[in-house]
Amino acid sequence: MTVVWHSDVVAERNQFASWREAVCQHVYAITPERGNSRDFRGRIWARRFGGLDVIELECEGHIVTRRREDIARRASDTYYVYCQLADSARFSQAEREFVAGPGDMVIADPNIPFSTSALSNFNFRIWRMPRRMLDPLRANGGQLMMTCLRRDEPLGSVLSSYLGALATQTGRMDVVAEDCIADNVSRLVAVALGIAPERQEQGREAVRDAKFARVLRYIDCHLAEPDLISPAAVAARLGMSVRALHLLFEHKGTSLGQWVKRRRLEEIKSLLTNPSAADRSIADIAFAWGFDDLSTFYRAFQSVYGMKPGDLRPHRQPPARDD
Repeated sequence: MTVVWHSDVVAERNQFASWREAVCQHVYAITPERGNSRDFRGRIWARRFGGLDVIELECEGHIVTRRREDIARRASDTYYVYCQLADSARFSQAEREFVAGPGDMVIADPNIPFSTSALSNFNFRIWRMPRRMLDPLRANGGQLMMTCLRRDEPLGSVLSSYLGALATQTGRMDVVAEDCIADNVSRLVAVALGIAPERQEQGREAVRDAKFARVLRYIDCHLAEPDLISPAAVAARLGMSVRALHLLFEHKGTSLGQWVKRRRLEEIKSLLTNPSAADRSIADIAFAWGFDDLSTFYRAFQSVYGMKPGDLRPHRQPPARDD
């Protein structure tokens, strides 16, 4: 992640003016207002993900307006997906007004005037999406009015989780993978707005992939927990049916139990080859990653890697001998 602006490197009397210039450069042309003209604290990070721009902003609360004059000065060829990370923000566009809380998202056209203000501080992430990626997918080709997706709505939860996971992977994938995933993001957004009938199958695939990514993220966060192989327990925690969970894995040609076992074996293999874990027994490592039976673990390991776990342990060097 690249920090493109930080208040600490700007003289206090110039911080708010510098903030406006940075936002206009890296996000959109805006008109910010605040009652306090003294120092201003904030930070902006920006990077690319496939065909998308990803910008994160943290700063003190104030009022932001994108006026017709701002739009005329710098119109945009993108839409944006605004993801509230913490605190809350108020939005207003035409006749629409709402408050977005942590996990909520706002999808909007920056070429339509709007205003926003933070109830305390601003803390959000923006995904800027080229219009050419979204427009062919939308059922309604007219103006895109500001739309709020709540974190407690099914599709809002899926999209919020998916974008949150992607934000941690920027710079860690090759260009082809990022482009494919960015295209999937545009389909998910189109589903949320109303996807064109001829694109509905693509929309279903995008939703399924996002749901599967959410499941995998949950698995990685709870990989060592013994009940992770229970479809009923995992489905309950993710708020889906057991049948829906099974279908996600069937589409990938595997099952929840097989996926979890493979991921645990990958983590164990990584530890076995790590010199820092040389003093830990194989049994200790296997039990720590959720296996409850050593014979089952040994059979699974040899089946996948074609060798015994002990074959991967770093060989200890004999102590040096004084001649």
